[in-house]
Amino acid sequence: MYSIAYFKLSVVHSFAVVFIVSLVLASSGCGSSNIPVTGEVTYQAKPLPNVKVILFGKKGVISQGTSDESGKFTISTAGLNDGAPEGDYRVAVLPAQTQNISSNTFDLSTPANTADKTIPPKKFHNPDTSGLTCTIGPGKGPLTIELKE
Repeated sequence: MYSIAYFKLSVVHSFAVVFIVSLVLASSGCGSSNIPVTGEVTYQAKPLPNVKVILFGKKGVISQGTSDESGKFTISTAGLNDGAPEGDYRVAVLPAQTQNISSNTFDLSTPANTADKTIPPKKFHNPDTSGLTCTIGPGKGPLTIELKE
């Protein structure tokens, strides 16, 4: 009988220790944490309004923001304006109406009423052809995304 009671106490004690350690790790911010990211996107040295700025990180992380009328944007990953994880990113810039941005294979179609001269130019729609990159990290400051032909 002594060994069964001791075993039950050991199991309860083990679960309590695991629970407490889990709480401590969760409250200490272990895991991924995002860095606030803001920036400005320009095309031919002028602010570019109403475009999606999409950051493609390693390990499949995709973060994005939409520029306002002055070309300024705030990046979101999992929640509104929550920033992005630290790291290096490839960048794409698309018309704000573009849908289905979930991986490197996304819908590059533009709205039917868009003229043949797409703004931003289509080469910037794909992170593999845009030539745009950025690094997110503490103290890096706002991003400047300059689109040049």
